[in-house]
Amino acid sequence: MTIEWTDKHICCLINERKNRNEEYHKIAGKRRVEFWNSVANKINRKYRIIYIRYQCQQKFNSLVKNYNVCKFVK
Repeated sequence: MTIEWTDKHICCLINERKNRNEEYHKIAGKRRVEFWNSVANKINRKYRIIYIRYQCQQKFNSLVKNYNVCKFVK
């Protein structure tokens, strides 16, 4: 099943991850699962949508990967 991310959802995801960057880099393993759960929960509460942590983590990683590819392929 394909998840349709809106621009608002993506902005919220990026801002949440950006604002908690230091926290993210200080944790590992199971605590990263909790981190992504909290990101998903914040987006879900704010927009009354249902994303799971894996979807948020995958979307963020995809955004970073695409950004890095675009940066070098000009």
